[in-house]
Amino acid sequence: MEHSAEGFIDTVALTQTFQNLPPAEQFLSPNWSKIQKVRNGKLAVFTLNSSKNSKMPRLTLSQTANYLWHLTAEVSFPGWLRGTNFPLCNEKEIPLVLSKLSDFVSEHINFEFNAFTARVLRSDFAQDMMVGQANKPKIIKGLSEMPFDNFKRHLIDYETIYFENKGVKKNYVITFYDKYAQFINSKSNFSDSDLLNDILRIEVRMRTEKIKGLIKSLSLPDNTATSILRKDVADFVLERAKDQTNLKNCLVNNTGILSLISEENRLVKLIPILGFRELVQRLGANFHNLGLNFTKKTYQRYVKKSFEIGINPFE
Repeated sequence: MEHSAEGFIDTVALTQTFQNLPPAEQFLSPNWSKIQKVRNGKLAVFTLNSSKNSKMPRLTLSQTANYLWHLTAEVSFPGWLRGTNFPLCNEKEIPLVLSKLSDFVSEHINFEFNAFTARVLRSDFAQDMMVGQANKPKIIKGLSEMPFDNFKRHLIDYETIYFENKGVKKNYVITFYDKYAQFINSKSNFSDSDLLNDILRIEVRMRTEKIKGLIKSLSLPDNTATSILRKDVADFVLERAKDQTNLKNCLVNNTGILSLISEENRLVKLIPILGFRELVQRLGANFHNLGLNFTKKTYQRYVKKSFEIGINPFE
């Protein structure tokens, strides 16, 4: 049982390389901080960090031993765009965020940064799956019991499970987590929190080495944002991650209609839900936007009721 939203991108880190720049103090604002103890052979590192709870981009400027400067911008695309990482950014929103990021970085370094042609150092492809509130711990428990040879597995309270590639630690991480539980734990301010009740999110974090492999697998032209941050690329990454973790064997199937009817007093509850499902099939998801005197709140309530008795109204 699975219904997915169209968004596919959360956090992204982009970098651009510069040469022949003047001393950093001449083009950085006073808001930048210089790191006193640098590592990995770097000559200098400057950071512009947002406050702990801010959704603003985090910037890092570093100079390597060959005297090249590398500027990296890391940010949650949906978090920055609308203050929360739900829903995820879709393909139409990517150019908007890239343009906004180009302007933001350029304002803080006083020379041009092009997010569209910047190289992708990190990309968190994600998908929100409507699986039903009661099914989320069952699915995570099932994932925790699957035999795996290639991943280190970490389970947290049957709300989160993540898999790290054993060969390249932290360059490839697959995470499944209860989106509503994360929302409660983070104490975020989100007016439509009921929408999260039935959502299990899958998130695949890829860093440089894995991105190189992705380019080879899909014959992509390069590792720029324009090449990597695409829906077809995300679909490939997410489907492969589902196969690697045997997700399909852990998804809870819909309860049969006949078994629902046989339970005491379930028929009365079932009839309006089947009617709601028929409306979804004929009018499309989110038909409450069509001006039919069917409110968003009522729509969300029927979605929740459907999943609670084992019916996916979107199938």
